[in-house]
Amino acid sequence: MPLPAEVRLHSTPDAVREVLETIDTEQEAVLAVYAMGYDFLCYDVK
Repeated sequence: MPLPAEVRLHSTPDAVREVLETIDTEQEAVLAVYAMGYDFLCYDVK
């Protein structure tokens, strides 16, 4: 049985950006924005 993946906590926006380096995907962009304290919706608002 393989060992579980390592889990790390990045508690500041700068720490998250350091881990992500260049933001290349939508998922990384959402994570970076969330780390800065913004709320976001995952559906269309009409």
